[in-house]
Amino acid sequence: MLELNQIRQRADLLMQLLQKDLQFAELKNKVTTKTRTELDKQQREYFLQQQLKSIKEELGTDPNIQEVKDMQKRPS
Repeated sequence: MLELNQIRQRADLLMQLLQKDLQFAELKNKVTTKTRTELDKQQREYFLQQQLKSIKEELGTDPNIQEVKDMQKRPS
């Protein structure tokens, strides 16, 4: 850029370089946002599944828990 003598050429080159940097920054932001959104969604789903599991355990409606309770009640 310093090799160019005309200010207009320098300005045009600078604008091109800034435009590329802006596009890169926008793409990076888009990827980051998409990744964060997907992670948030997965964490929310996991949290809700764990809550549901805990509720079922407390109510005794979880089939696995009920099976264990039934086995404990059987005489040896």
